Amino acid sequence: MNRGSVALVSAVALALAALLATGAVLVYAKNANERGFFGGPPVDVFSGIKPQVNANLTSKLANLFRLRLLQERIKLAKALGPRVEVSEEYREKVLKIATEDTDVSKLLEDGYNITGIKPVIKAYVEADGSVSLRADESLVILRKENSIAVVLVNLKEERVTKIAVYSFSVSVIEK
Repeated sequence: MNRGSVALVSAVALALAALLATGAVLVYAKNANERGFFGGPPVDVFSGIKPQVNANLTSKLANLFRLRLLQERIKLAKALGPRVEVSEEYREKVLKIATEDTDVSKLLEDGYNITGIKPVIKAYVEADGSVSLRADESLVILRKENSIAVVLVNLKEERVTKIAVYSFSVSVIEK
């Protein structure tokens, strides 16, 4: 086998591994979105649901433990997944759509900061067997102290389709 053949086989194997890793991350993200955060139902940002004031300490500690596990899963997914570079034009388009949404504007006014833009990459297989990758949706990550907000932006429709806000706090009263 000559060097050209080895390089071609290596490139094909690497591309296949990247495609499989991307698929695994997308399936995980879709399942996490369907089951909601911490396994509960997905919560809309402005649905009027108020956090429990008298939640016991054990449930709060359990939620913190689950948050830590989620952070470890995210680190693992980042380590396994392919590295994706986002162009400045793509970033500007996503930010323009997100910041023009009234609910996202309220979050930004409330003190949230945009910390990341993650394209949702989907692989499409054509009738002739050719494969193409598209990023028609993107996640915008907003953070504020003990809260994280995730905004799903649809680039085809040029609108925000979902917003999820996750908030974490623990109060300990020692006597």
